[in-house]
Amino acid sequence: PTLPDYYEVSNLGNVRRAKGGKGSSSGGKLLSQHTRKQNGYVTVSVSIQCNVKTHFVHELVAEAFIGPRPDGLDVNHKDGCKQNNVDTNLEYTTRQGNLDHAAALGLTTQGERHPQAKLTNEKVLKIRELYATGNYTGKQLGDQFGVVSNIVYKIINREKWKHI
Repeated sequence: PTLPDYYEVSNLGNVRRAKGGKGSSSGGKLLSQHTRKQNGYVTVSVSIQCNVKTHFVHELVAEAFIGPRPDGLDVNHKDGCKQNNVDTNLEYTTRQGNLDHAAALGLTTQGERHPQAKLTNEKVLKIRELYATGNYTGKQLGDQFGVVSNIVYKIINREKWKHI
């Protein structure tokens, strides 16, 4: 998301219009930043030839201080805080690396933390333990734990609840 020359990005995550433009826009003033309710990322709106475009601040800072983003990589916040857009807190990583990092920091709502979870970590481990004995089918375990057998097999094969 390259900005025109008349915008500047600081290593602290501030964005400003360096030069005045047409109408009421003046140079040197920091742009207002907004945190998106949908995802928690900080954005700024910039005017480019009378068109207003919204940019993620972390992407602007990363491009300015780390370099252009390689194809297929995401910008990751090292401390997990989406509002901390200081250049030293940002790095490029794969999408999976970004997801794994978020999970390691406890930022994702997976497993029993998910609002719609029917199982606990303890029950998932019990399902795996009982299935391993060879005395239970997926259907029997599903009935016992209140989930469909398809979920039981995904738990056993670590397609679901793979974090434990």
